[in-house]
Amino acid sequence: MTTSLADLKLPYITSTKAKGKRYFYYRRGGVKQPIRGETMAELVQEYGRIHATFSTGKNATGKAAHGSVEWLVTEYLKSPEYKRLGEDATYEYRYYADLFRDIFQSTPVDQLTFKLMRQARDGFEATPAKANNFIKVVRRVLNYAIQIEEVIRFNPAAGMKKLETGSGWKAWPKDKLAEAHDKLTGSSRTAFYLALYLGQRKKDVLRMRWDQIDDGMIQVRQSKTGKELWLPLHPFLAEELERVQAERAAINTLSIVSRRDGKQLTKGGFNRIWRRQQAAHGFKGLQFHGLRRNAVNAMLEAGCEVPEVASITGQSFEMVAHYAQEVDQKMLARRAMNKLKTSSAKPGAKLSIIDGGKDKQDFEKAS
Repeated sequence: MTTSLADLKLPYITSTKAKGKRYFYYRRGGVKQPIRGETMAELVQEYGRIHATFSTGKNATGKAAHGSVEWLVTEYLKSPEYKRLGEDATYEYRYYADLFRDIFQSTPVDQLTFKLMRQARDGFEATPAKANNFIKVVRRVLNYAIQIEEVIRFNPAAGMKKLETGSGWKAWPKDKLAEAHDKLTGSSRTAFYLALYLGQRKKDVLRMRWDQIDDGMIQVRQSKTGKELWLPLHPFLAEELERVQAERAAINTLSIVSRRDGKQLTKGGFNRIWRRQQAAHGFKGLQFHGLRRNAVNAMLEAGCEVPEVASITGQSFEMVAHYAQEVDQKMLARRAMNKLKTSSAKPGAKLSIIDGGKDKQDFEKAS
């Protein structure tokens, strides 16, 4: 684990120690600048900011030196691999790719090591989700380096484990879901139903339109992944949407979640309305994104397989399994035992768990 900025072995760093505390400086061209920050993440970001003010790693034409991290990130951001990402993903990937460039700048890509990548990741240990996202994007950028001109043959960030982030977004307690059904009104209520019964992100919920509904299904194009999904409407959701449509029949609007005048709600506008409803009805602290987790858990508890859930939410199988950690274990255990009790196997504590055919016959003989 990184304990000092010096562990990153970044160029132009010097340090002094006074009264038991170590201070770091960026010294270059006869100028010595203090690198300020309380945490490793702040120190690394400040280093990147100062380093970026110099024309680091540029050749005679003013372009980044071929094979440097700065050059690689520039090439990646022009690549089809990057451009094919969804709208939200391109923003996220650019942010972390730029951070990668700010930290390593003129460092030749072939000089990056697993240790350097781990130390850069650990520089964000105070925010583990950010550290994991940083490595995820860096790994993708370095994979691109392998593809083009054989800049490197092996990815120095490959196989790096994620930092522990806890259980992530919390599902809503069932009693709060029941209260929300009764108390939420207006656009907050509509968005609540869409998120709970379709398991989609807030941004995608706000983008849903009436003309995307056809034959009991709604078409969704996820902004983060670019995936296009056709999702069946649960009867409770269909009933709610019929009520909303009848209530707003006089308003000419395409947006399902809309303002009173029918115009589409921006994310910021919806957040303000949502926070007011949370405060009014005692839902403060419950995150909108937690409803996505409720949707996943409900489908798993209903007996859906992981691929079936993923076909609704658009998540990876791995992420569905991660969300499944909160599934009601007692209920699943009872269902498993009920299936065992009602199976076609012969009665008896031992015979009920033995498969048919030769294995069962061998068991009976041995008994």
